[in-house]
Amino acid sequence: MALVLILQLLALSWPLCHTGVTANGTQEAQGPRPPASFPGHRRGLTPLPDSPTRAPPPRRSGPGPLRPAPSLSHPNIMHPRPLNPPFPFPYPKPRRPTYSVPPTSLPKPPKPSLAAQPAAVVTPGINVTLTCRAPQPASKFVLKWGEGSPVQYQYPDASLALARFFLEAVTEAQGGSYRCEYHNWGWSHPSDALELMVTDLLPRPSLEALPGPQAPGAPMSLRCTGHVRNMSFALYRAGEATPLQFRLSEQPWADFPLPRAQAPGTYTCYYHTPAAPYVLSPRSEPLVISLEGSGSVDYTKGNVVRLVLAGLVLILLAALVGWEWRSWRRASDRRPGGLELDPVA
Repeated sequence: MALVLILQLLALSWPLCHTGVTANGTQEAQGPRPPASFPGHRRGLTPLPDSPTRAPPPRRSGPGPLRPAPSLSHPNIMHPRPLNPPFPFPYPKPRRPTYSVPPTSLPKPPKPSLAAQPAAVVTPGINVTLTCRAPQPASKFVLKWGEGSPVQYQYPDASLALARFFLEAVTEAQGGSYRCEYHNWGWSHPSDALELMVTDLLPRPSLEALPGPQAPGAPMSLRCTGHVRNMSFALYRAGEATPLQFRLSEQPWADFPLPRAQAPGTYTCYYHTPAAPYVLSPRSEPLVISLEGSGSVDYTKGNVVRLVLAGLVLILLAALVGWEWRSWRRASDRRPGGLELDPVA
C-alpha cells in the first residue's frame, strides 16, 4: 500500500516541475527564456552556477495537492555581481598628499664670488678659466654674460662648492661683464660683476698732481688714473731710463708721493697686468712740475703757447718783408740824380 502511494506522488510531481501556474490558476509550460530579456544583463548582473542549495519546503497554493517550490539552482535565476572594487578597473592607488613651500617664502642663498685665471685682462687667443665659488655646496651653477644671458651650465658633485667655466681662445667679442649663480633650494643672488677685457693694448692713462698743502717741506702726490682695476702702475721721470716708482693697486688708479724739494721735473706713467700674459698701456701725456710749487702744466698748454708765439713771429716777418718790398719799389721808380719820374708822363 505504501509503495502505491509513493508511485502516485511521483506521477503527480513530475509534470509540475515543467509547468507554471498563471494568475488565473491555469498551468503554463515553462521553458528557457533568452538571457537578453532578463533585466540583470542591463545592470551588469551575471548568472551564478548551480549550487547544491537545498530547495525550501513545498508550500500550499490554494486547494489542491502540495506543489514543490522551484529550485534555487534553476539556470534562469540571475544573481547580482559584486560591485567592489567600483569601475574603472583597476582601481587607482591613492596618492600621498605632498606639501610644498612656495619658493617666494624662502630667502635666496647668499651670492658667490667669481674670479678669472690667469687674469681679467688678456690678449686675444688666451684660454681663460672663470671660477665660481659658492659659500655652500650646490647642485648646479650657471655663468651669465652681459644682460643676464646664460653662457654655460655646470653640474658638479653635490659635495663641491665651486664650478669652473672654460673659455678657449677668447676673442675681443667675448669680453664684457660676467656673473655667476648657483642653485641650492633656489637660485642664489648673482655674484659681483667681473669685467673681462680682451685687447692688445690697454687705454691710455692720465697723470695729474693732487692738491695738497703748500708748505715748503710738505710732500706732494701724483695720481696715475687708468681704466681697469687690479693693475700694476709705474711712474717715470724724464731723463731716467728706469721707473721712479711702482704701485700695485686694486683701484683703477695709483698715487705716487714725491718730496717737494725733488718734485720739479717732467713725469709720465703707464699701467699693465700684474702677471703674464702681460698687456701694456701707452704712456700718459707728460706732466711738468714747476719750481714754484705744486702747480703743474702739461705739454698741451705749452704747445698751444708755442704755436701762438710762432704765429706772431710769422706775422711780424711777413710785415717786415712787405715793408722791405715796398721800399725797394719806391727806390726803383726814382730817376738818376735822385728825381722821381712824372707818373703822368
